[in-house]
Amino acid sequence: LSTEFSRARREKKEKIRIAKREEITQESLFKSKVHREHNKKLRDNELRRKRESVLTRNKIRINHREGKEKLKLLRVSEDSAYFDERQASSEAQENFKKKNLSRKRQSLAFRNKHASSIRELDSMLGQKSIREEKKSYELKVSGEKDAEAYKRKLEEERRNSFAFRNEEASKQRALSKEIQDNELQERHASFELNL
Repeated sequence: LSTEFSRARREKKEKIRIAKREEITQESLFKSKVHREHNKKLRDNELRRKRESVLTRNKIRINHREGKEKLKLLRVSEDSAYFDERQASSEAQENFKKKNLSRKRQSLAFRNKHASSIRELDSMLGQKSIREEKKSYELKVSGEKDAEAYKRKLEEERRNSFAFRNEEASKQRALSKEIQDNELQERHASFELNL
């Protein structure tokens, strides 16, 4: 029984070992296959990338050459346009200068004539202003004299008014005193008559 059990155990272990070895072999084969496929894919990708890179660089070189040619042609046409514009600008500037000189002459003549009329008008207005200032000053002085005379007259009238009021007041006081004296005498006389 023990030997049978031992044998069965050994067989079982052997089966497990064989199964594990088979599993490891299968895994190794699978990994190897995957690795080969992966490497093939990487090589293919690298080849494709290199081909595309060569094509792209070729296209870039062609584009660069074509661009250089286009730039050359563009520069030539721009230079031509620039010289044409410069020539036209120079001619326009000369025409403008000629017209401008004529306008300046006309403008100077007009301004000169206008300035002389302004100076004459300014001179007339200045003289008129001086006359008006003189007249205004004379009116001011005359007004100040009139005001002084009026103040003196008012002062005189005030003094006369004070004198008149004083005189009237003294007359009133005298009259009032006389009336009081008369009343006092009448009372005195009446008092004496009563006694």
